[in-house]
Amino acid sequence: MNATTRMEPDAGIMERQTIRAMCLAYQDGIVEIDKAFALLAQADDRLRAAFGGNAGLLYMKHGRDEVVKFSTKGAWWYIIQQTRVLEMCSIKQRKQIEDQLERDELPQITEANVWALLEKLRKDLPEMLQQSVAEVYRILRPGACQWDLYKTNAKDKWEVGSKLILSGYVETEYAHARVNHYREQDIRAIDNVFHLLDSKGVAKYPDDLVTTIDGALTKGESRCETEYFRCKMFPVTGTLHLEIKRDDLRKELNRIAGGLNLADETAAPHGSMVQVG
Repeated sequence: MNATTRMEPDAGIMERQTIRAMCLAYQDGIVEIDKAFALLAQADDRLRAAFGGNAGLLYMKHGRDEVVKFSTKGAWWYIIQQTRVLEMCSIKQRKQIEDQLERDELPQITEANVWALLEKLRKDLPEMLQQSVAEVYRILRPGACQWDLYKTNAKDKWEVGSKLILSGYVETEYAHARVNHYREQDIRAIDNVFHLLDSKGVAKYPDDLVTTIDGALTKGESRCETEYFRCKMFPVTGTLHLEIKRDDLRKELNRIAGGLNLADETAAPHGSMVQVG
């Protein structure tokens, strides 16, 4: 990326006071969990002494450590989501962070630990954004998938055109049309990258592309439009026709991600239809 492209989030990652308050709430919550389990242990001892082992409390099936682990994972999820960093990650990077959370690989929640994580994410952000652009370029580039049915844009195989047909991006489930769950992240990635290329931060609900498409399909409509895209949906065939409205942003996407592989813009006309999927 050069100096003319400012792919940045629209605000700081998180306020210091907010982080301090969340860490204090977490620490107070853990203290209360410990008190609760101490009381349960007393009650368990009392019941067993009076009525024998069969009167013990079932809570012992899920001990204190398991409850704390569950609470810590949920708290970290919330912190990560509040930073909006996941929305700026590539799909691959997002999966890596989610896997790390699921494997309980993050430390206890303290102000120092949270700031250390956020500082690392802040430093990694430019690389994250570059990878997001490259990922969207690969999603949209003609011939990106070996099962593509249409290759009419083959002369511009290194360049994303202004009109695309994305196969498998919408579906009909139980008579209700909707965005294909497995393609939702792709659509969000496309939407976020165009917002970021325009220096507007990531796409926000309810004006994001996924919500707009789902909203139109719910109302039985086959067309919709956002700031950056015009869409026509075909749930029966599963195809989403996507037209990029901002040609300057499309060219910037090609410039950043395509690099030296880009074809000469004068070699062939743009806007031809190509199926990718």
